[in-house]
Amino acid sequence: MPTNDLVSIVTAVRNGEKYLEKTILSVLGQTHKNTELIVIDGGSTDGTLDIIKKYQDKIVYWISEPDRGMYDAINKGLKRAGGNYIAYLNSDDLYFPDTVGRAVAFFAEDKNTYMVYGDCDFIDADGNLLYKYRYPDFHWEKFVALDWMSIPQPTVFWRREVHDIIGFLDPTYKMAGDFEFFSRIGRRLRVSHLRKPLAQFRIHGDSLSAKGMETNRQEVKRMRDELGLGNVVKRNLNKYSREIQIKAMNFPLMAKKILGMIG
Repeated sequence: MPTNDLVSIVTAVRNGEKYLEKTILSVLGQTHKNTELIVIDGGSTDGTLDIIKKYQDKIVYWISEPDRGMYDAINKGLKRAGGNYIAYLNSDDLYFPDTVGRAVAFFAEDKNTYMVYGDCDFIDADGNLLYKYRYPDFHWEKFVALDWMSIPQPTVFWRREVHDIIGFLDPTYKMAGDFEFFSRIGRRLRVSHLRKPLAQFRIHGDSLSAKGMETNRQEVKRMRDELGLGNVVKRNLNKYSREIQIKAMNFPLMAKKILGMIG
């Protein structure tokens, strides 16, 4: 049985030597000490395994073998997780030192929430802050109406029971598997927003999100088809109202983008 406040963090990686060590250290450096790290490597051919072995005495479980993609690798880790609370952190993103503690405290106070997410800072390849981004509170119909995911994945934590209720990530997705997974959670269970930054999302040219925009677009359409979201008018109303809300919440940032002050 999982320890009540044990948090399992899964990191999937393949040829991620450039950023992986910083990601590992951000997990190991949590103020909430009852945190376990699981690393699933997809058969790296660079220096990734050297980094994993450097910290293997502090990693609860790790393996290096071929997989069927990112979400298949993450599922391997999730099924090894012993925590009462679970998350996955990509191998180029970072937690703040109090991230896990904030999530655990939120779950302790709100027994009805099954998944919680926070706001997010965006950093560049060198770790410099690009901008801070605020996100809206969760509304399922507005969440699935957008063409992009309005929940920052690195900030998400969920209760272990989620897997008993809705299963795991769908490994047939290549880019939008997190969007689809959170959609399934939010359709049946309570999702809450902790209005504080919980992670740093790294923007760089080698990231999957930078390379897979068309695949993501096709998979979001597939997700909507599978959810049976056929009312186009209602969906568009939700989409545009949500986009306006998010832009208003981040007005200074939007103004800088319009003026060309940031990319």
